[in-house]
Amino acid sequence: MNAADENSCPRCGTVFLDAEKVCHKCALVSLFDPPTIGDDSDTELKNATEFAHIPEDSLPGYRIERFVARGGMGIIFKATHLALDRPVAIKVLGTSGIWDESGDRRFRAEAKTLAELNHPNIVHIYDYGAWENRPFIAMRWVDGAGLNDWINDGKLRPKVFERGALNDCLRKVVPLIQQSALAIHHAHKRGFLHRDLKPANILVDGGGNALVSDFGLARNLEQSTRLTISGHVLGTPGYMPPEQASGEFEAMSPAADVYSLSAVLYWVITGAAPFTGDTALAVLRKVCDADPIPPTETQPSLDADLESICMKGLQKQPRDRYPDANSFAEDLARWLSGNPVAATRTSPRNQAREQRVKILASIIAVAAMIMALTLMWPAPEPGPGDTFAPIVPKSDAP
Repeated sequence: MNAADENSCPRCGTVFLDAEKVCHKCALVSLFDPPTIGDDSDTELKNATEFAHIPEDSLPGYRIERFVARGGMGIIFKATHLALDRPVAIKVLGTSGIWDESGDRRFRAEAKTLAELNHPNIVHIYDYGAWENRPFIAMRWVDGAGLNDWINDGKLRPKVFERGALNDCLRKVVPLIQQSALAIHHAHKRGFLHRDLKPANILVDGGGNALVSDFGLARNLEQSTRLTISGHVLGTPGYMPPEQASGEFEAMSPAADVYSLSAVLYWVITGAAPFTGDTALAVLRKVCDADPIPPTETQPSLDADLESICMKGLQKQPRDRYPDANSFAEDLARWLSGNPVAATRTSPRNQAREQRVKILASIIAVAAMIMALTLMWPAPEPGPGDTFAPIVPKSDAP
């Protein structure tokens, strides 16, 4: 082996840039590729090690700052846009097996969707291009966390489960759900369904504002797009509406995203998705066939009106939910301001009470009708052959 060979990667021929003689291109490819199933290595440590060998100038026009996270569709970096000197999030398409054939198409669709949406509560897109032959999206960097981490790291979760503090705590979180609903309504008006709303896809910035992210599964309402690839159901089962879980894709409407937003609200209240299970298939079956446990069964002090809003959005039939995300947001606003909500009649407790009242009212009505008919019905008159012997009391005399 000559000196040139010793200073270059034996796999791709790239010249080493550091004394450790680690190929930054192969490290980048390895970072893009998800770990092999069954690999017991520490994924986060593996990511950190690989990222350490990626030059900060490997993406032209940007300075790569740090690795952030790996998702099902790709990975996220924090970077700086050099020309504008502003922080951005770089999302790069990964190479997971289920994305081999359609990942690039879906990635382009996500970029196009974000470019058509302009709302203060939706993460904005800045750029789209290719990095090491993989498409990437440059988006606004949100200096915050996902709703799940924001609640848990902000110590709000323990307060949610304290009986006296529950509703006061929820008044701090529900505005984020309301903002997200308004953002989704904006997307709906422009013809797009999100189809993967969950706590991790609602970011909370430093100012306490919600920003909806990850439109990777978004669909144009005027197009027919299936949500399966090679037998995989795309989406998050615990927050997926029944029509999506059962494969009735043509039936999906804005009410599908309303369901998912309500599922996020359910998670905020209870700490769990409406349906859970040991496998994704088990969860999907529950989504289609079971009814969610009313939140008051685990949170007895929950305000009945907020439970009504949540359960209305989780109705199995789309027609029984809110007609659109804006109506959902408006009802949340009514609850926050202390006004009567439109969903009161859908509360499980109210439904049971109304059912009992209806049954009792029906019984009373039938009894009253029978009594009225009895009083109004004329007594029978004696016929010609009818005789009545007078009743003579028996005498005790001999």
